[in-house]
Amino acid sequence: MLGANIILPKKALKRDNRYQRDKKRKLCKRRAAIEPIIGHLKSDFRLSRNLLKGQVGDEINVLMAACAWNLKNGWQ
Repeated sequence: MLGANIILPKKALKRDNRYQRDKKRKLCKRRAAIEPIIGHLKSDFRLSRNLLKGQVGDEINVLMAACAWNLKNGWQ
């Protein structure tokens, strides 16, 4: 998946120091903040179904949905 690391919330390891625990917690909270936006893109901006072909089509579809999201938020 294009070099993205998916961080899932897990129990902290005993060998983790405070900095590592806080860093993991921050990354999980950041991911949790993005999930509702992805849900809105899928439902409101038709990101759930892609009619364009191939990886380039996927990129175009995501780009157009993100542009629509930014325009909608900019006009409010």
